Amino acid sequence: MSTRRAPTIRRVAYSLLAAGLVWVSLPQRSPAVESPQAESGKHFLWQVDSPTARVYLLGSIHLLRQDVYPLAPVIEEAFEQLLQLWQRGDAKAMEQQLRKDIEEEPRFEPIWKRLVDDRNLDMAERIGTFLASHQRYFVVVGVAHLIGARGLISLLRRRGYAVQQL
Repeated sequence: MSTRRAPTIRRVAYSLLAAGLVWVSLPQRSPAVESPQAESGKHFLWQVDSPTARVYLLGSIHLLRQDVYPLAPVIEEAFEQLLQLWQRGDAKAMEQQLRKDIEEEPRFEPIWKRLVDDRNLDMAERIGTFLASHQRYFVVVGVAHLIGARGLISLLRRRGYAVQQL
């Protein structure tokens, strides 16, 4: 499969990441300070290949309407922690943090199952149809859909697709 278009798709992905961060009021950084992505070399962007097609998966962090803010300090703190992990592309730490949160509040497990895990099965099926084509696709999902044993990355790997984090 030709990778001629991959740099263009990567540029689009990086632009989407940057655009998403504009909506989040992060502290101003000195231009001399490297971004967390530069430090880790990873992003919440994956490339999934089949013999005939390629799909790029980008994990996003969804923001609420402006009129919902400010959020409770405990929510702001949790969001900031997850945002830092997302910026570093640290999928393992993100999964550990979310699992820890659910273990501390077991009543959220059925909600997580319905909102994330159950929907992942449908999304993996749909992505499988993309991978059966002879085209490239760019799919953006909430970051929680990518991680964990029941996340899209694991589901797609178990279906035999080559998956790598970029």
